[in-house]
Amino acid sequence: MELGLKGKTAIVTGGSTGIGRATALAFAREGVNVAICARSADNVAEVVETAKKEGYDIYGIALDITDTPRYREFIADVNDKYGRLDILFSNAGRPNDKYLLEMDREAWDACIDLNLTAVWEGAKIAVPYIRKMGGGSIVSTSSLAARIPSTRRGIYAITKAGVSSMTVMLASELAKDNIRVNAVSPGVVVSEMVNAGLRKNPDMDYLTRSAIMQRLGQPEEVASAVVFLCSDMASFITGEVLDVSGGKFRVQDPWCSWEG
Repeated sequence: MELGLKGKTAIVTGGSTGIGRATALAFAREGVNVAICARSADNVAEVVETAKKEGYDIYGIALDITDTPRYREFIADVNDKYGRLDILFSNAGRPNDKYLLEMDREAWDACIDLNLTAVWEGAKIAVPYIRKMGGGSIVSTSSLAARIPSTRRGIYAITKAGVSSMTVMLASELAKDNIRVNAVSPGVVVSEMVNAGLRKNPDMDYLTRSAIMQRLGQPEEVASAVVFLCSDMASFITGEVLDVSGGKFRVQDPWCSWEG
């Protein structure tokens, strides 16, 4: 079966680094019209330039998706630019290493707004455009932390658990519109977030030994899962949260090693 992605249009939030960057480039290589947004204009420009060197065009802007009016305008602009919208990959997110009862309200709200509320808002804004195309796909980035939370990553785990639950609920609501809704649940993947942890504790064993495959994941490996879920090859898959974790054990959490 063909992927069936050529000529479709995808939006990738948090598309300038890590999993988002890898997915944007993977979509472009499959002939998808790709639009990315992220907070860093420099990082967005780097992805656009990388795609251009490979012979692909990616449209990108600097955008904080918690600014709902600007996010709404961006999605509308993408639809106008390409004449369609088929895929939304809600990938943007942020961690917070505070214990739950040590967080202030501002930090709590910031994580909830980006990791969870913006995923909901993005779906609300994008669905009418995707519906006009007769269907499409929404994929969000959850995390194994949703099921294996650790201390000092509580708010991250809470928001990602919300993303996983929202995935199932939206899949149920949107099945009648032929819009499939899924999520990827990465394990420990090489990223800016993981690199920040490594700066606190450079012992790679704490990270690799929690996975059956005994290594870190690469952003491109998660990107492949996202592309698959958005493709015709996944036409009978919806409401699923797909682990992309190297077979992470369920009894050990490497993030705990970063406490102190």
